[in-house]
Amino acid sequence: MNFDKTNLMENTLIITNDDGSITFISEEGATIEEQALFAEFRAEYPNGKPVPVLEPTTPVPTETELLQQQLKDSQERTTLLNNNLADFMEYIFTNIPTLP
Repeated sequence: MNFDKTNLMENTLIITNDDGSITFISEEGATIEEQALFAEFRAEYPNGKPVPVLEPTTPVPTETELLQQQLKDSQERTTLLNNNLADFMEYIFTNIPTLP
């Protein structure tokens, strides 16, 4: 039995088949083979199947937040380019002899 695709609710096994279809097996009136499935499930989960803990999700930024980040990135690149240009010009003026 694939326990990832099986659940027990109100004495009914709910099994999701590989093709996506769902099979419901009621414990009341179950055959011997079906009762074995209930026993197998209860042996695996004696206190019931645990509810998965949801991981916190990262909020999706709004369009305004994206535009603000793009503007900030552009301003940082502009500042970096200006600083590099100033350094380059200082290098040129101090290391290249002046023309006669």
